[in-house]
Amino acid sequence: VAHRRRPADPRVLPLIGVLVVVVGFALRLNPLLVVTVAGLATGLAGGLGLREVIEAFGRSFVESRYVGIVWLILP
Repeated sequence: VAHRRRPADPRVLPLIGVLVVVVGFALRLNPLLVVTVAGLATGLAGGLGLREVIEAFGRSFVESRYVGIVWLILP
């Protein structure tokens, strides 16, 4: 009897971002690049379009920009 291969569970697919982070850090790549690519991969695997993912990055940046200003002023 031939075994049928089950398709990947779509709920698990967005976890591809975790794999990207682990592999990127294991290869000692630039952390900013690794996290950005992981975010893009997670968003796209989660069913968002490229524009929606970029909008989410921009919205998060604008909402947390004051945190970055504190780190720039401290030194």
